[in-house]
Amino acid sequence: GMNKQEFKTACGIIIHITMAISRWQNKEYNLEKNTKFYEESYPDKFKIIEDTFDRISQKYKIQIKKAEVVAILRYLI
Repeated sequence: GMNKQEFKTACGIIIHITMAISRWQNKEYNLEKNTKFYEESYPDKFKIIEDTFDRISQKYKIQIKKAEVVAILRYLI
């Protein structure tokens, strides 16, 4: 099972994404200057989040920029 910290992390991610969907629908995005750094430093996690965002993007017909991946990645590192 999940320990307390993992549960808090999962809850944080769920809340973050739930609140971000309306922001993304309005084309409002996080700004991130170091996206490339995170993509190169954490390629596996970055790819999983990016793939998940691609599915969300298709389902809700919205664009999600790569900087948003970094926001979620920070919960996991």
